[in-house]
Amino acid sequence: MKYIIPGYVEIERNGERTLVTSNLLKNKIKLTDFSIRQEFDDIVKAGGCDDISTDLTRLLYEQEMLQTRQEIDKIVCSLKERMNKSLLLTIMPTEACNFRCPYCYEPHENITMTSDIVEQIKKYIQNMIDKFDNLQISWFGGEPTLCENIILDISSCVKELQTVRKFNYAATMTTNGYLLNIETFIKFYEVGIRSFQITLDGWNHNETRPHISGIRTLERIIDNLRKISTLSSEYEYNIIIRHNILDGDQDFSWYDYLSSLFAKDKRFSILVALVSDWGGTLVGSMPILEGKNRKQLKYAHQAYIKKIGLTLYEQPNDLFSDICYASFPYGFVFRANGMIDKCTISLNAPENHIGRIDAMEGIIIDPKKSKAWTEGQIHQKCYGCNRVLNCLNISCKKGAVVDNMCEKYVCKTFYPNKS
Repeated sequence: MKYIIPGYVEIERNGERTLVTSNLLKNKIKLTDFSIRQEFDDIVKAGGCDDISTDLTRLLYEQEMLQTRQEIDKIVCSLKERMNKSLLLTIMPTEACNFRCPYCYEPHENITMTSDIVEQIKKYIQNMIDKFDNLQISWFGGEPTLCENIILDISSCVKELQTVRKFNYAATMTTNGYLLNIETFIKFYEVGIRSFQITLDGWNHNETRPHISGIRTLERIIDNLRKISTLSSEYEYNIIIRHNILDGDQDFSWYDYLSSLFAKDKRFSILVALVSDWGGTLVGSMPILEGKNRKQLKYAHQAYIKKIGLTLYEQPNDLFSDICYASFPYGFVFRANGMIDKCTISLNAPENHIGRIDAMEGIIIDPKKSKAWTEGQIHQKCYGCNRVLNCLNISCKKGAVVDNMCEKYVCKTFYPNKS
C-alpha cells in the first residue's frame, strides 16, 4: 500500500529545521534532527513510502500528513458533505442595466422581479434555513441598485429570520456603483450587505463603462466612494475596486490616483482582472490579452499596487476558496425572469437552466440537471496539488457542463491559460 504526503501539507525548510504544516487540521510538526530530516526528504523525493514502520512515518500518519489515496478520498467526501450545509443564493432582481459596457456578455433585457417571485424567494429561505449552517446572498444583475426596494425587502426578511433561527449570514453585491450614494450604502449596510465589488476601469473608464445615455460615469462613482470612505471605523465593510485590463494597459498612474483616495482606508482593496470574451457582441473588437502576456501584465499591475501601499485583493487560501458557487449543491442563481440557473455567465445555455420560480408552487429544481454541476472526481495529479482542499476538482464546472470540455481536470492548475 502506498502512502503519500497530500498536497495540502506544506513543507518549509529553514536552515537546520523543517516545518511541516497541514492545511486540513492546521497542525504542525518541526523536524530538527538531521537523520529525521534526511528520512523525511527521502520520503518526499520518492513520492511517499510503502509502509508505516519508523517513528517518523508513524508520527506523520498519526497527524494525517501521510495518507493513502483511499484515505484522502474519504477526506474529500467528508468535505463535500460539509458543502451541503451552505445555501448560496445569487439573486438578480433585474436584468436591466444603466451601463453599456462593450465587454459585457449579458443581453440586459428590461426584466425586473415581480412581487410574486420576491415572495417565493423569501418563503424558500424561511422554509429551508434550518437545513443549513450558512447563508450567503450575492446581489447581481443587470444592475442590482436599480431595484433597491427588492434588495431591502429580501435582506430585511433574512435579518429578521436571524433573530429566531441560528445560522451564519453574509451578503455581497456586484454593482457599477453609479447609484450607490452614501445614503443607499448605509441602507444596504444596515440589512447586512457588507461587501461590494465595483469596477473602475482606470483612465479609460468612461469609454469602457459608459452610461446607457452616453454620459460619463467615473466622476460620480468616485464621488460616491469618497463619501462612503468618510464613514467611521464602526462601519466594517469591504469594497473591492475591480480594474479590468486590456492589452497595452500600462499606465499605472491610475493606481497613484486611487492611492491618494483610499490607501489609508483598509476597507478598500484593488482587484486586477483580465478582460475575457464571455460572449458579448462587442468584446471581439477589444485588445484582449492572450498567451503569456496575460499573466505577465497582470503581475506587473499587482506588483505596483503593493509597491505604493494600496491593499491588493488576493484569492483567499481557505477551504473551498477556489470553488465556484455553481459547484455547491445548494448554489443557485435566482433570475429576474423567474428562471433558476447555476452559473451567472452562461445565462443562455440550456444546460444552465435547472429550474424555475413559480408564483404558486414556489422553487422548482430539476435535481438531475443540478447534480451535473456539483459532481467531480479527484484524479492522480490532484492528490499532490497544494490547492486540492480549495478546489476538490470542482472549481468551475462550466467547461464540462456547458462547453463540453474534458471533465478530467477543471481547475486552473491544469488549465494554465485560465486567469
